Amino acid sequence: MFRKVIVLLAIISLCIQCKYKEKPEFIKVEKIKVENYKKGDITISADVFFKNHNDYGGKLITENIDVFLNDIQIGKVNTEEFNVPAKDTFAIPLTASFDLMKQLKNNSEALGGNILNLILKKEFKLSFKGPITFSKGPFNYTYDLDQTNTVSF
Repeated sequence: MFRKVIVLLAIISLCIQCKYKEKPEFIKVEKIKVENYKKGDITISADVFFKNHNDYGGKLITENIDVFLNDIQIGKVNTEEFNVPAKDTFAIPLTASFDLMKQLKNNSEALGGNILNLILKKEFKLSFKGPITFSKGPFNYTYDLDQTNTVSF
């Protein structure tokens, strides 16, 4: 009986000490750039920065982030679950690939006025929108990512 009480107290003590002081802090999205452009296929990348003030890490899940080109949805981010380091500032990489010609064909009316701008200026407005979920055991928090930048290629 005494052993069970000791084990129970040890577990309770660990649980109390392992509380999160605060959720990881979303800082910014930067380094949005065109990684690859071949025959209409475009690969775009970005880094999403966070700071974890806690003594232990967790996981960030980014499976439902949509990518928009000049306010037209063109695809989803291709990424995996990311391990969050303890007491550190870190960046999670986001990557998205899409076929520009297919998007222009499918969204010709909506993108029509922007095609000339895209060709002449070689820049476009790129947005990442969707949830990023932080998870550690029973503790979950969702950040609503909504970042738009002008990207040159």
